[in-house]
Amino acid sequence: MIQEGDFVIFKKAELMKIFPVKRDKPFIIDRFKIKLDNLIEKPFGYKYEIKNQQLHLFQNDSDEDLNKKMMADKDNRNLIDNSGNQKLSHDQIEELKKTEDISGNEIIDRLIENSASFNQKTEFSQEKYIKKKKEKYLAVYEILKPTIRSLCEYYTLGNHKRKILNMRMDTLSQILTYSNVAAYRNVVVLESCKGLILASVVERVAGFGNIINLSPNGGHVGTKDILDYMNFPPEYTKNLYNFPLERSDKLPEYIQELQRKISAATDDTFKEKQMKKLELAEKVNEFFKNKNIDCLIVASKYRPLPIVEKLIDYMSPNGNLVIYSLIQEPLIECHSFLKRTKKAIHIELSDSWLREYQVLPERTHPKNNMDCCGGYLLTGITVLDE
Repeated sequence: MIQEGDFVIFKKAELMKIFPVKRDKPFIIDRFKIKLDNLIEKPFGYKYEIKNQQLHLFQNDSDEDLNKKMMADKDNRNLIDNSGNQKLSHDQIEELKKTEDISGNEIIDRLIENSASFNQKTEFSQEKYIKKKKEKYLAVYEILKPTIRSLCEYYTLGNHKRKILNMRMDTLSQILTYSNVAAYRNVVVLESCKGLILASVVERVAGFGNIINLSPNGGHVGTKDILDYMNFPPEYTKNLYNFPLERSDKLPEYIQELQRKISAATDDTFKEKQMKKLELAEKVNEFFKNKNIDCLIVASKYRPLPIVEKLIDYMSPNGNLVIYSLIQEPLIECHSFLKRTKKAIHIELSDSWLREYQVLPERTHPKNNMDCCGGYLLTGITVLDE
């Protein structure tokens, strides 16, 4: 059930938007200003139509009636593109849209009935015509629960691919498989994908394990978005530690520095902050010193070689190493380093490739707009270098 404060995805064809459910707070979607109050305590997966700035449960019965209007065994040879084919004027259509009792499907029915050319079109042309009118006059959105797959699709459809380093769902699935993320594992993540990988790891570990999120200055800004969207319960993130990347290879010195600051502190608020930092640093140092890191995932905009050089010595034998990059060259550097130092075996450099198909009657073909590359992966298993 949808609860107040949860994030929901509004999906309509190729459009996806994410909103938090809050009482008496308006949101704008596709020229409509709406409130989401009536979604609270409702299940995910239903379709809603926007009428008079309100969300109403959508009745899908009239779709079959629209499909019955399509006629086969026609061709387009005698069709003439003419604005006079539609008997309803622009003003009349606008009046229909303002009428409270008329739904979007009923407006489409009127348009079809008053179209002089609809019955002369081919079945495919009729279907395309109905689809186009639905997108224009039918404000129907499916309310989806945010999942890793739907969020990956959201960033891909919304032309925000760069925010997640052009990562596709198939590439993400390979990262999770090669890293062997599961409950009771200790995972180190360094990513620049808005939290997509971190949220995937949190979901799999489910609170039964430890996750160290390395980021510049120990901030959580770059990975906060998708973690918030996933609506995780508190127990899922209780063992998630955000730690500064630049401190990861100098932990003993950092701990001593914090201890000196605490000893010299006179302000209680400042002292409390430093004590929290010290507690976190000692926790991370315990994992690193005892080589308790089971898997390391790097998918960052930064050059990965210095990061791997810093962290690989903290990994346990038989640990899983996965590095993602949009281009090959940074991974080739890491590949050479691992081969030369003999700190890993089963080292593989691969690229992921996916072809999407449109599957419709007599119109099945690869999609016209596909990514040429889904990035590259370097994987390996760490071993003792003795």
